[in-house]
Amino acid sequence: MDFSSDVVTNGVIVGLLLLALHQVYIRLLLPRPIRDIPHNAASARRLLGDLPELQKVMARTQDIQSWLLQQTRHLQSPLIQLFLDPLGKPIVVLSDPREALDLLLYRSRDFDRTPMVQDIFSGLSPTHHITMSTGSEWKRHRNLVKHLVTTPFLQHTAAPAIHTSVLRLVELWRIKARVAEESSAGFAPQTDFQRMVLDTLLEISFGRDFPKDGISSQIELLRSGNPGGRPTVNSGRQIITFPESSPHEFIRAHGVLSDAIEKSGTSLFPRLSWWMMSLRPRLANALRVKSRVTREWLETAVSSTVCAPDDSASDLPGRTQSSVEFMIQHERELAKQESRKPDYMSPAMEDELYGSIFGASHSTVFTLAWGVKLLSDHPQVQRQLRESLRAGFPEALQEGRPPSALELSARTIPYLHATVEEMLRFAPTAFMIDRIAIRDTELLGYAIPKGTCVWALSSGPGFTSPAWPIPADKRSSALSRTTMATPTTKPSHTRQTPSTEWVGDDLDRFVPERWLVAPAGDDGPTTFDPNAGPTLAFGAGLRGCFGRPLAQLQLRMTLALLVWQFELRPCPEALATYAAVDGLFRQPKHCYVVLGRLGGE
Repeated sequence: MDFSSDVVTNGVIVGLLLLALHQVYIRLLLPRPIRDIPHNAASARRLLGDLPELQKVMARTQDIQSWLLQQTRHLQSPLIQLFLDPLGKPIVVLSDPREALDLLLYRSRDFDRTPMVQDIFSGLSPTHHITMSTGSEWKRHRNLVKHLVTTPFLQHTAAPAIHTSVLRLVELWRIKARVAEESSAGFAPQTDFQRMVLDTLLEISFGRDFPKDGISSQIELLRSGNPGGRPTVNSGRQIITFPESSPHEFIRAHGVLSDAIEKSGTSLFPRLSWWMMSLRPRLANALRVKSRVTREWLETAVSSTVCAPDDSASDLPGRTQSSVEFMIQHERELAKQESRKPDYMSPAMEDELYGSIFGASHSTVFTLAWGVKLLSDHPQVQRQLRESLRAGFPEALQEGRPPSALELSARTIPYLHATVEEMLRFAPTAFMIDRIAIRDTELLGYAIPKGTCVWALSSGPGFTSPAWPIPADKRSSALSRTTMATPTTKPSHTRQTPSTEWVGDDLDRFVPERWLVAPAGDDGPTTFDPNAGPTLAFGAGLRGCFGRPLAQLQLRMTLALLVWQFELRPCPEALATYAAVDGLFRQPKHCYVVLGRLGGE
């Protein structure tokens, strides 16, 4: 009898223990949905939530944006939650540009940059302002590079550097066009874009004396006549592949660092991923080269700037200052104000200098890649753009030359501006803008707990398809008060609030004209309206992309000079797909150009 009682007692204890473990599993380990926000019910009952589905997508297509949009359609809501962080909070996905713009422009007291950015860049540039929460320290670091968005810097430093690099690219593409013409094949332009953009940024950052040779070394290789400089042709796919030269060590190191950031950025544990990769000689050496070269040019600039009289070098007519010289002058002035010794070699100086190179290079390259695809597939847009450029620069056309750096940076060609803006709307390289709730708040009527990460999608409903129908009483009160008005506290380097939605049935088409405004009467020119509709290509608000003016100038000048010199012909169907790969940035899976030389070239 006692034995039976013990068995029963032990069974009860085991049962209670299993029940307790089950409750622990449910309460502590399973995802905990935010109340009322739509989600996949099956995922809420899985330890890994939605993560297995996302991993399948990454293994199959690497197209995260399409999967996120598919989830919003499946759950029939502009605001959903996904469980992508085991043991962590749900991630809220917002697919509505109007509410996204309100969040970014007016709700800095509710939302800030996510810690995810700090995790990704902690090993590369840990003191760069992009890794910081908004505050005095963030502002102090960002002010080191505030010159990057000023008109004098853009016209006198950036524009000439862009112009020189693009003309070198044109020279390279003329060589490639002659070779490719024999086989009617296309070639991949992305590496050329990477080298051209990096050449530009190195001159902007370090000055004209920096030994930038990304494009010039490639030209020398193809002109050398050596066996190593001969291309290979895949006749079946109509692709020609050109060999690549070995450029300056800094450019090679930058490529290694870029690959590593892409890998850590798509990892569940970015800091751990970066640390493990940094143990390998390849990444460790790239980090040493990056730091050594950056510091060497900081020291060079200190010698030339600090040792010069206050009223000399920087004020000479025609004198072009590099970014590092502006940074040193800013640090010197700030040190005087604070009665301290300048620290020209601080980690902040190094990280802000290299961070401006790294941040500006990737999105521009991928936008150019999408841009040449779109122009190749829309010959009527390309023709209109070329005609607009020739009408806008009659002196250059008459003299048989491309437009100068000053002409391109000082004149507004509405159709050129519209084409670039439409590229950014149609194929943004940032597939989402991330923010974190820094206090309990609301979105579209749903409670958002403090610490919740929000992903605002930059494509889909409201951008390239009709927006979700959302009742006005669910909207943010800040937005309803300020729609189509200038923000009360104007965010740095942002435009006035754009129109909060696109109208029409052609949102899935590439139409630059949607950014143009016809004259009121019969007379007057067509004008470019940057506020014609929503776009999140550069984010928005106080924490929007700080280098936006520089990126837009580089995009406009590059496309103008390429279209002036070449015809971008349609690629074979197999090479013209719009499949995309998402990492830190969204890039085309396949990008090729088939060049035709224009008359007189």
